Amino acid sequence: MTGQGMTGRAHAADVMNRAAAPGHRTLDAEVERIRREARRRFGGFVLEVANPGSHFRNKECRPLDNRVFEQAGELGLLGFSLPTEIGGEGRDKLAWGVVVEEIARLSRDPGFAVLLDISVEITELILSSGTPELIEAYVPDLVAGRRFGVQGAYESRDPYDYQSTARLEGDVWVLNGAKRFLAGARFADLFVLFLRDEASNDMLAFLVKKDDPGVTPVHMDTMGMHTMGLGQVILHEVRLPRTRLLWRADALSELNTYARIRRTMSACGVLGALDGVIENCVEALNSRRRGGRRVLDYPNVERSVGELRMLLQTSRASVYRALDGTRSPDRDPHFDEFAIVAKHHASECALRVGRLVMGLQGGEAYMSAFPWERFMRDILGLISGQGSQEMLLLQLCQRTIVGLEGKRVREEAAERAVAKLADGWWALHAVAYGGGGEFADEVEAVVAAAGPGALDTLEPDGRGTEAGFAVDDRLALAWLPAAGLPGAELRAAVAATATALLPGGWLVLPCPLPPKRPLGAAAARLDLALAGGRIPEDGEVEGALAASGLGHVRTAWQDAALGIRLIAARRPA
Repeated sequence: MTGQGMTGRAHAADVMNRAAAPGHRTLDAEVERIRREARRRFGGFVLEVANPGSHFRNKECRPLDNRVFEQAGELGLLGFSLPTEIGGEGRDKLAWGVVVEEIARLSRDPGFAVLLDISVEITELILSSGTPELIEAYVPDLVAGRRFGVQGAYESRDPYDYQSTARLEGDVWVLNGAKRFLAGARFADLFVLFLRDEASNDMLAFLVKKDDPGVTPVHMDTMGMHTMGLGQVILHEVRLPRTRLLWRADALSELNTYARIRRTMSACGVLGALDGVIENCVEALNSRRRGGRRVLDYPNVERSVGELRMLLQTSRASVYRALDGTRSPDRDPHFDEFAIVAKHHASECALRVGRLVMGLQGGEAYMSAFPWERFMRDILGLISGQGSQEMLLLQLCQRTIVGLEGKRVREEAAERAVAKLADGWWALHAVAYGGGGEFADEVEAVVAAAGPGALDTLEPDGRGTEAGFAVDDRLALAWLPAAGLPGAELRAAVAATATALLPGGWLVLPCPLPPKRPLGAAAARLDLALAGGRIPEDGEVEGALAASGLGHVRTAWQDAALGIRLIAARRPA
């Protein structure tokens, strides 16, 4: 219907959809842009160089040829997320995670993307040591793919209970022990190994070369991941100069930082493998017919394919959330809850996807000529890396307990701080009217701490008190819990208290600090309203202090958990 003054009928999408501000880019759009770039720059390399021969390498348990990594270096793949100062592109971890995912999706060998990321992060570990000799000697070759490095920490023991040890003899470190389950151990040139210092029991990390005397890489038979070169490294009286020590102390913190990002990237590899196997599975079913109908038209098959997509998309949600978190300046450098969740959830989804695919493919799923059984074997290998599923859950539990205990400690500290400030007001108030007495020195120290010139206003006490001075019936510090008053009453209280201050004296106001979320802030305002108070408007308290002639207005302390902040101001001397 049209007519004068009439407009076109609104559609539900027009009303319910809310477009972002112009120029805003969603996370999905950013990821898709990077994925297209990865396909354009590196897709041909994966399909034409890395994939050929994958089936036979897997059957013969042969690892990837080192030449593949050198070609990856020539393409700029290994330097994609490394600093520009060493020849990299300086891209962030979100972009690198999407590249790892896309390579895992295109690759017929799930371990290839994992090995690429391991070499990149070994380069970052060497860079973080800050040792010029090590950086100059090894980093350029790692970025170019001429060398390949892996890390070794796993012993199925606590870090401070390692059986692999290091001892210092003069200027030489002597290493003994073994590290198991190292990806790429059979063809790596360098190893970053974490060992226990015999003298201090601290955890240290060393850069070990394959050709160092006493170093023996040993092949390890595994159920899957046959092309990753899995193995162990045995150390027998390996003697290294001091320059090979990456960190002089607390290498456990560096290992936690490494594990934090490796878990996220491991989840990216699992995500790419999931995407690839689901796509191949549906494509294989597309041409099959049963009872004169396409297999994909049967409701039970449709339901299974729908679950495959659900598992893929929920994995994506957790992985991309973890990747996006790597760009936060407030991120914990040693523990990333979202990385743990992403790795655990993606792995659980992969197991479920494997079972669904095997059910859909029938007998073919058990034949080595088809990719389905290899997916199951290889995905189990990816799950075991960077902490078992149970260990990840235990770490989340421990983090929860520590967080609750830390919150309680902060709350108790805040309560003590408030109590001390209140006690300080009563102490100074008593001195103002009763003389310093035996606490004269303490009172003088508090008044002096109020700022330069605060003691200049104190006059000698002609009455001969122990304190030696009087405060002229005025306050050096005033505590004014009046922030919930209406505006006029608040300004009057501030003005009256400011008049009672000594020159150089301080006024402290405890003010409600509303939660940041709109619902929490509204609930806090309601609670105060029911109690007869209110939350001051932004700048209202500061304005009242300034209007009363007070300066140096500042927030002296605040705690969002307690919902309180202390605003302090000083009367000019």
